[in-house]
Amino acid sequence: MKHVFFALSLVLLFGCGDSNSTEGNSDELLVSNFMKDTRSLERANYSNPIEAFEEFARETASETMRINEGNLPEFLEIGKSYSSGVIVVGNHTIVKIVDFEKCKESGSWGACMPFGEGYIKRGDLEFKKEYINQIIGRPDDQKRMGYLFK
Repeated sequence: MKHVFFALSLVLLFGCGDSNSTEGNSDELLVSNFMKDTRSLERANYSNPIEAFEEFARETASETMRINEGNLPEFLEIGKSYSSGVIVVGNHTIVKIVDFEKCKESGSWGACMPFGEGYIKRGDLEFKKEYINQIIGRPDDQKRMGYLFK
């Protein structure tokens, strides 16, 4: 009986795995990997990795803000005190702010738009690396969400 209990204990100990392992935490890894390496989104195993990112970012971001032309300058100013900032447009565009200080004035947004990199999904993911106004487009009625991470 002791041997059965010991064997069962070993199975439970080694079979359940480490809760900090990369297996089973794919949502958490999607966000953290994107923050470390934007190109990791290409390797994400989701039909729409932008939607998947946003779903988990809602739960893990330190601060979120619905972005429009009136509050984007405020979002960018607040973002400077965080380690990472991401903007998602609808379910088709995601951009990580790479450098808040390297920016270019945008008349349509009324802000100095920082440099970023991300993706536009047009069937496949298209990688973009430029000032974020060139990635997120002009102000319109599309839903734009900003996520800030410590």
